[in-house]
Amino acid sequence: MDTLDSSFISDNYTTMWDAANSNDRLKIDSNGKLTTVKNTDLPQASDTEDHPTETASQEPEMLANTIELLYNALKNNIQTEEEYDDMLNCLNKLNINYKSFNDPNDLPVMAKLNDIIQRIGVIRTEFRANSEIQTESQNINPDDAYAPPEELTQSDWWGWSKSVVENAASAASNAVWDTGGKLVSKGASIINTMRNDLSKTLIADNHPWKQKKYELGLQEWNHAFKTLTGNLANETLVDAPLSQAWNDLYATIENKNNSTDYRQSYYKALLQLRAIIESKEFENALKNGTDPNVLKILFLCEARYKHVELTSFCQELVDAAVATGGGSPSNVLCKEDFDAIQQACISTMGAKRGAVALDCLRGHLNFWFDPAMQQNVPFVLGKTLFKRPDDGMLKEVTFLRMGSPTIEDGISRTARINPEFRGFMHSLSLQEMSHLYISLQSDIPRSLLKGDESERNKAFKALQSEFPNFKLMILDQDSDFYKQKGDFSKLSKEEFLETFKGRLFADEKGFYFPDSWKNDPNFEKIIDDLFVQTAKVFLGNGSLEERQDFIEIFYALLSIVAIKYADVDSVNITCKDAIDRAMKTNSLVMQLIMMCNEDDLMLKPEDQKIHRDLTMAPAFMVKKQAIIHDRQKRLLQALEALKNSTTHPEIKNLLALLNLNGGFETIKKDNQNF
Repeated sequence: MDTLDSSFISDNYTTMWDAANSNDRLKIDSNGKLTTVKNTDLPQASDTEDHPTETASQEPEMLANTIELLYNALKNNIQTEEEYDDMLNCLNKLNINYKSFNDPNDLPVMAKLNDIIQRIGVIRTEFRANSEIQTESQNINPDDAYAPPEELTQSDWWGWSKSVVENAASAASNAVWDTGGKLVSKGASIINTMRNDLSKTLIADNHPWKQKKYELGLQEWNHAFKTLTGNLANETLVDAPLSQAWNDLYATIENKNNSTDYRQSYYKALLQLRAIIESKEFENALKNGTDPNVLKILFLCEARYKHVELTSFCQELVDAAVATGGGSPSNVLCKEDFDAIQQACISTMGAKRGAVALDCLRGHLNFWFDPAMQQNVPFVLGKTLFKRPDDGMLKEVTFLRMGSPTIEDGISRTARINPEFRGFMHSLSLQEMSHLYISLQSDIPRSLLKGDESERNKAFKALQSEFPNFKLMILDQDSDFYKQKGDFSKLSKEEFLETFKGRLFADEKGFYFPDSWKNDPNFEKIIDDLFVQTAKVFLGNGSLEERQDFIEIFYALLSIVAIKYADVDSVNITCKDAIDRAMKTNSLVMQLIMMCNEDDLMLKPEDQKIHRDLTMAPAFMVKKQAIIHDRQKRLLQALEALKNSTTHPEIKNLLALLNLNGGFETIKKDNQNF
């Protein structure tokens, strides 16, 4: 059925609403039309052996396909946010109903409902964002509005458009672009520009590197799972309640249908995994220990976050992007390579700036922001060895890179932890392993247009009570103090240190440590020693740049010290997408660890290249861009300070506080070229 007539569409949509409001199931009649049936009226399994088409749950794929066809037909006639809200409410109610039916056979239908809900959320986001920006703009003095330059080249597009998103005034006096990327007129919002281009920007071009990212994501996910579980991966547990759902999920991960659209398969697998974890069957099995498939599912969550290795792909990608952008690979992180990558973003590497801006806006305004479903593939950065604080034994710690593992639905304005990350924490707890999450998202509540990130941090704080093996630290990366501007721009060296330490442990200043840490005199001494030694090496006379470098390097040092103090097995440093703020800090952490492994503190050429590629790749992989300019500047400035510190008489005393015992180890694989 390729097309649907209007009466068929209307009747089926009415039927969906009837099912949503009455807690009924959907089924398909002999004409392919949707009807409803009471859940209590469904035949039992023994009654349907000779009638395999009697219930909708026995035809989940057909029902899912019909819902997809109906959605595609309906969306062409929807013009307002209210109409999208109407469809969204219908699908959400249906999804809740199907969860309550507690039937594993319904998982394909639930996955399809979740998928369409996500897509509606993307479109609905820009409707609401446009109306809210216009409302707030009415209260802004036009004289204060941001005026874009008369001539703006497309290479400057990102920096300018981001400032527009972050400034309410600028949204009222934005620009219209022609196809060459030149500013041709003023007065239109960037939101309207994205609306006009929405159909083209939601699905990016299938450039080979993009498909390879998802192909490797699936392959590495599967390989890691098999490595974790051994023979358990191949066991078939036919009689267990979750067996069919598990088999369907694992068939997607193994790509048993030989699909060449790896992106679609990757997201399908993730939606299937979420549907299982959020089902009552899984909840009951987890509570009662009645289904051996539960262990498989938890290990699959761990494999996704802790064991996917993409280092070789990152190196291939950065080399290709730098070359495409006209750079000359020097294998050392430098501004020229950042510029080359940014140039590649608007050339043949397949980036679409409207899609990038829409993704940025979605995370900025917290509407349907779900990094795991928005091109953000988690992977391992590397591993290093620490001396344990209690017995001096060596312990391996894995550094992970991931976007914020949270979901915001665009309605409640709250964030929740995504199902697969909860599964990851549960898997670690079963093995008596722990994890440190270092959040660089702002913990200070802000207005919508300024980008409130505090709800995500609130979700992380709550997770600690559910999983004691989950440790949290939050570091301020966006305040005037961090930027050393405004009242903080002219602090003396002594005032700076006193203010910094006071803010570090104060409430509502953007920092967070568990109470058990703050109440531990040993932790306070660790911070004191780190402050003193870092100031000796990097603070100098306390100039503006020296204070900025101190903050960046202290954050990296504190991250490493916190890993040792918390005695964890894995760690991630993450902002929203883990591409700008997070990769700046991750980059400095990697540099420090690599320095500690060399007698002269100078990185070997191979370490320089790993450092460059792992720093640069995530921004290109996720948003098809270089790290944004202000984060670039702070990173390059701090890296130069680290380079200059190698001859400082106190640098080795500072690095000795880290108790590291080895370099930053990565795993390279031969099959990751594209």
